[in-house]
Amino acid sequence: MKELVLEGLQHLEEYLKELIPALQASAGRFRTGDEAGANQIYAQCVEGLQMVTDLVGKVREAQAQGAVSQKSLFLAHRDQRLLDLLREMFHAQSEQDWVFLADLMEYELVPVLKEIQEELPGARQAMAEA
Repeated sequence: MKELVLEGLQHLEEYLKELIPALQASAGRFRTGDEAGANQIYAQCVEGLQMVTDLVGKVREAQAQGAVSQKSLFLAHRDQRLLDLLREMFHAQSEQDWVFLADLMEYELVPVLKEIQEELPGARQAMAEA
């Protein structure tokens, strides 16, 4: 289990380098009225966000099994916020409130993902040493 989570963290670290700019690009397109282009990018981002939430679940499972240390559980502290944001984003999309969706992505979601991105190297190291 520990190896699976470590591998997931590595993939997440690499993927966030693409996901964060894509979310920002989508938000920018929503603001300029390019809904088709924004939604195309957004759809790809949602798949990436699913990867993030799946990894959080794996981290929680590894914690329950005692396979990871507390230092490597930084993702688990953000899972509810991520889920809440995703719900808000899907609601904004269903209401076609593109500016609100753009605001959620750029000013709420991206900062959380950046925090995760900054903590990933240390978390991977802590987990590898455990």
